[in-house]
Amino acid sequence: GLVLRLVHHADRPVRVTIAGLRLSPVATRRTCWTFNDGAGGWRADHDLEPLRARDGALICAPTGTDPYLSTALMDVAAAEFVTVSIRCRQRGPAAGAAGSLQIFWATQEGGFAPERSATAPILAGAGWRDVSIEVGRSPSWRGILTALRIDPPTHGLEIAKVRLVPGSPDRR
Repeated sequence: GLVLRLVHHADRPVRVTIAGLRLSPVATRRTCWTFNDGAGGWRADHDLEPLRARDGALICAPTGTDPYLSTALMDVAAAEFVTVSIRCRQRGPAAGAAGSLQIFWATQEGGFAPERSATAPILAGAGWRDVSIEVGRSPSWRGILTALRIDPPTHGLEIAKVRLVPGSPDRR
């Protein structure tokens, strides 16, 4: 945390400017996000323009080769959910090519890491797709989730909905 203690004996107000401070999103118990009224707690973490919602979709416009966005979670038990469903469409001239979407999760046991991730293909074309990522099959999908991260294709993505789908996993 940040603590400032200011002592000023003049009769003038004191102005303090803090630059470069990165605020974390507020953790939420949500398990479904739509984007009619903004980013819904999601933030652009790396190689993305600032997130904005347009026509009910979150616009993920990459600025580099490793784009990702995330949201903080609170009191979400991984065992209650088997799939992360993302309604999305690819952006830009490369939308005609197949791509992939990777999801990472953080838990009370550890942050984002390859062992806490899963990938699913996105079919070629610029139309809306429902991409299901079967996270419940991963042995590391357990405990209390503290954050989700989406790594979109490098040519960009529009996201209309992100949902944790409840169910009973078949962990093979």
